[in-house]
Amino acid sequence: MEVLLTYWLSSPIGSYNVVGLAVLSIILAMGFYYLIKTLFVRAGRKFYVLIIMLFFIAQLVSGYVNYIHKPVWGNPGRNDDEHIKSYQNLSQFIQRANISQNVIILGQSTLFKYYCERNLFWINDVDGVKIPFILKTKDKTSALKWIGYYGVKYVFIDNDQTYRRGLGDYFSSDGLLSYIDEVNYYKKIYDDGTLRLYEVKLDKQ
Repeated sequence: MEVLLTYWLSSPIGSYNVVGLAVLSIILAMGFYYLIKTLFVRAGRKFYVLIIMLFFIAQLVSGYVNYIHKPVWGNPGRNDDEHIKSYQNLSQFIQRANISQNVIILGQSTLFKYYCERNLFWINDVDGVKIPFILKTKDKTSALKWIGYYGVKYVFIDNDQTYRRGLGDYFSSDGLLSYIDEVNYYKKIYDDGTLRLYEVKLDKQ
């Protein structure tokens, strides 16, 4: 199943959308199988249990389509020509700015890692337990304290991340993004309308 979805979606076999759709397909197939089996072979209490199960499956499918797939369905987003070009331009900027490969950059993007040849520090990093707090809180002082604790030197944002609610690289607009352009310790050093890069200036706080 994953192999077929990988070919159909042109995505890596370990990608969350491939794994998610593979699991969803199995669940739906089992649901329809037991529905047919119950309707034509057995009746009684099991029928009502099956109806309840299908109700919850329908809720799962509805949520997945409306909040995850619908905003990006039919739009390649991160992998379209415009985004690829933006990442290539950002890579050239990083080379010209002589940004070290060892600095800690807060963000999440496979394309950034590939084209800019820099690692990113994100929510799923084992030691980054306070990253969600940094992204969501409006307490600037507390957020900055943890930025300093982790040694973050740059913050990277792909503007598309601000509307991909439900995906792993979602960047909430309620916290850090609500004030990042207003304080002087985040200096915007790159912005092409698609990608943004900020330098952290702890000495300016």
